[in-house]
Amino acid sequence: MTKKSLLSFSHRIAGAIALLMLLIFWFSTVITELMGNVDYIKNVKSCIPYGFILLIPALMIVGGTGFKLAGKSQTPILQKKKTRMPFIAFNGLVILIPCAFYLRYLAIHEQFDLVFVFIQIIELIVGGINIALLILNVKAGLQLVKNKQVKTSKYI
Repeated sequence: MTKKSLLSFSHRIAGAIALLMLLIFWFSTVITELMGNVDYIKNVKSCIPYGFILLIPALMIVGGTGFKLAGKSQTPILQKKKTRMPFIAFNGLVILIPCAFYLRYLAIHEQFDLVFVFIQIIELIVGGINIALLILNVKAGLQLVKNKQVKTSKYI
């Protein structure tokens, strides 16, 4: 396996993990909120920050390998991917992670008031935006491979 194919493989696996984790967080939140069971909500809100142990390194790997694989290419599709990544990182670091920890705190203390609802709405909206941006990046990556604008690993 060449260095480039290892980078490509790592990029794809880390991207899949990151997207899957965000989908799990988002859908588990929506489902438990719709169910309205306080214990389920507390469990989900308590578990999500532990998922950061996997999510944050996956996003770092995706970003690092993506920039390395893109190199100095000026391909418009790659430029769009590069443009989206800072928004994804900003949303995650500045909005989603603090929201998740604060919602965890509120849920553990059973403070399901308007503050909880307001922060939950923000988390769902921004989380949905990040999911959409990551899906756009996946689609762009698949388009690059299809158009043979990037070389891929023969192992994938």
